[in-house]
Amino acid sequence: MNLKVFGGDLKGSKKYKAEVKESLLYNCVAFEKLLNGREDFADFIESSKWDINTIARGFIIKFNGYMNVPEEFDITQTIQRFKPMLMDSIVNDGMGETEKEAFKIFFEVSDVKIPVLIDIEDSLICSKLVGNNMLVEYEDLEEYEDLEVTIIARVTSNNLINMKKPFYDPLKDFMKLNRTLRRNMSERAEGLYEIYPDQNYKTVEILAIYQ
Repeated sequence: MNLKVFGGDLKGSKKYKAEVKESLLYNCVAFEKLLNGREDFADFIESSKWDINTIARGFIIKFNGYMNVPEEFDITQTIQRFKPMLMDSIVNDGMGETEKEAFKIFFEVSDVKIPVLIDIEDSLICSKLVGNNMLVEYEDLEEYEDLEVTIIARVTSNNLINMKKPFYDPLKDFMKLNRTLRRNMSERAEGLYEIYPDQNYKTVEILAIYQ
């Protein structure tokens, strides 16, 4: 079940773009055939008997929905884009050892996680896309916000999670700081605050997204 987001783990040049897309779609179809008949697979498109709010952790689900990246993440993405320019101005002799270690880790991060919110009927699903697994650029995700997409995912929460609990922490998911470093940070800069949804939610690990 190691399909990359928006397709399978395949690489190709622009010259073979059409062939690659067909291969990725074939991978998704073949993967779905393997899932059919499993007791832990729930197809929300084919059957209305399933309830996303009560489905158990570990289930693999297929559903249609609308996906978007929270606005709060944009500033964080800007920091990622300009981090080479920030190094000289941020890391200096006046910075504490904890902050220095934190920013050293931050500048070495490449596999950032991107928060996404997915609307499915009246329910909310939260997830994190691994940047290295994406076959589209971060900036191109905006094009999918108004499009209904098909998603295959593994449920990672048993019950609905209270909206007062953040589903994304930039210091942990973006900067990859461990708990000790996060606790020792004196304060958070703008764009590095935890992200909270506006209603109770379920969490999933996304295996594939396609149209």
